[in-house]
Amino acid sequence: MTTQCDRMIIVPTIDVEGVHGTDPFNQMVLGDVSGEYHGVFEISDILCHNDMEGTFFVDVFESSLWGEDQFSQLCKDLDLQGQDVELHTHPGWRDDPCDFPWLRTLKRKQSYLSGDRNFMTKLSRIEQESLLNNGAEMIQSWIGRRPRIHRSGGYSINKDTFDALVNAGFSIDSSTHYGHPNTHYCPSVIQPTMVGSIFELPVTLMCYKSSLPLPGCFGRGKLLKTDIDTSWLNELKHYVESGLRNGVRYMNLFMHSYSLITFDPAYRVFKYSSGKAKILSMFLEYCRKSDHVQVMSCRQIENDRSTVEYLKESSNKIIEMRADRHIASLGVKMIRNRIYENGIGERLLRRIPA
Repeated sequence: MTTQCDRMIIVPTIDVEGVHGTDPFNQMVLGDVSGEYHGVFEISDILCHNDMEGTFFVDVFESSLWGEDQFSQLCKDLDLQGQDVELHTHPGWRDDPCDFPWLRTLKRKQSYLSGDRNFMTKLSRIEQESLLNNGAEMIQSWIGRRPRIHRSGGYSINKDTFDALVNAGFSIDSSTHYGHPNTHYCPSVIQPTMVGSIFELPVTLMCYKSSLPLPGCFGRGKLLKTDIDTSWLNELKHYVESGLRNGVRYMNLFMHSYSLITFDPAYRVFKYSSGKAKILSMFLEYCRKSDHVQVMSCRQIENDRSTVEYLKESSNKIIEMRADRHIASLGVKMIRNRIYENGIGERLLRRIPA
């Protein structure tokens, strides 16, 4: 049985990270494309233009690669713009064969933790707690406020993580991704829920189905995040409108600092995607004009107990979307990425100077 609800709470969340390319911090965090910047601050500007606040989960542990000064200034600038600066945890970065040789060496030597400890679930509870405290102390030293909201890199989370979050003074987490292999503990599908004293705001998903007879996972439908990188404008609107009819009260509008740019699987060519910037702008304008949509940051939710209670009653239903064209384009993208993951791309890249 479905129940119509009166408003959809949309939470823009942005993972701020950059570890690929010729100049990773500038290219993937600031979004430098030919001297113009289309990264984290363009996303912030679009939010500010609509009088909205997003939650920017900053991977402070990359400061071991790019220096603390850049991350300190980044967090200060976002905070001054009125954005919600919170903690993102990538303990270490694995060796990527598509990276430039100098970058592969840098990651092996200077990654915060070793590349084989690149996910939270590879750490003990005590190690996770220590990492959370260290990251929170960095942000506090930069902006004068200790973060209370967390997202784990790669959706890597287990029961130990929730215990560590409590002990480190956090109140909200937004890491769980239903069906993802890195999420070892998933208390709900897309419904916000309490895990002890931690309020979990999961990644939200849509099930893309085809009217065509397709094999494998595509035949059953493909679960994708409500993400600027993968969702088109009509799909995001469909989630809102179908969700309102079916008791879904929450959307996690997922982004990365590099969501408004595109790059090849080998991180050699970076381009600005004006189309994705337009989708974000138009969707936020649609939200702003709707009487049934409210855009809030995680921090704003934390400070509004009535919203927390409202979200806890959200449906756990995954919205379905008929999308033949999108599934086809996704299939092409997956095949292309798999070529590089299997090492074929690395052999091709040996012909390109570093």
